[in-house]
Amino acid sequence: MCGIYENVSYIYCSNQLISYHAINRLQNNKSFLSCCAEAQSKPTSNGLTIGQYLRKPLARILKYPILIKELIQNTPETHVDRPFLFESLKKFTEVLEFIDKQKRAQNEIYENTQQLKSISASIDGCESLQLREDPYRKFIKEAQFQRIDDTTTHANIFTYFLFNDMLITAKPGPKKATYLMHVVFDYTKSLVREVNDPPNSIEILNMEKNDKIYKYSLDTPSDRAELLSFLQQHIYNLTTSDDLISSKYRWFLEQCGGGDDTLSDLVLCYRAFGS
Repeated sequence: MCGIYENVSYIYCSNQLISYHAINRLQNNKSFLSCCAEAQSKPTSNGLTIGQYLRKPLARILKYPILIKELIQNTPETHVDRPFLFESLKKFTEVLEFIDKQKRAQNEIYENTQQLKSISASIDGCESLQLREDPYRKFIKEAQFQRIDDTTTHANIFTYFLFNDMLITAKPGPKKATYLMHVVFDYTKSLVREVNDPPNSIEILNMEKNDKIYKYSLDTPSDRAELLSFLQQHIYNLTTSDDLISSKYRWFLEQCGGGDDTLSDLVLCYRAFGS
């Protein structure tokens, strides 16, 4: 029976954040507000709101360890129930740790969803990407770098949006805090390498754009190292195409110039000797 109550507590408390967000979304729903007001006006509700009722089970669970600790302090060491009290305290501690972990995870998911929603609304032309549709997509970072384009003489400052599965570059839009989408780099169809002309630069080869190479310069060596390391790791993990080590792209990979630890060396060695 204890296991049943544990599972109920896990499910209820770990989904509490979802319940709160659902209530917030319904604040403009007249039928929902009317139903809540009617329920709250009844004597049996004690004047409590739906939000307060949702918090009650969690508040009760938080009090149990305190109660059990007091029972342990006031239970003789020779009493037959003392081992069971320690076992109960252990169980409730595990439940609370799990609930806390689940709440943090739910919070991260919600914040990530809100960020994807905000980015989708701010970049003109990214509708086809359906940023919010992939449940595994995670937003990592928004920053700026300069695109190095030999066809122009002025600086091209771009904002890049870094995700765990792709990189989006965007130009300033016609309105403040809005952008025009420029290039999307799908990690499964891209390669990246370090270059030093100009300093702190990287080049990204986009297989979806007829293998066009885009060069970007970052402000500092640490900025480049951080972005390059992230892209190398995720491109290496996600790319499964044999084109990665074929003669078609070997020239690009072999010119990384980063030494023995570059993506090219890792991939070439793995594909050549890993199987």
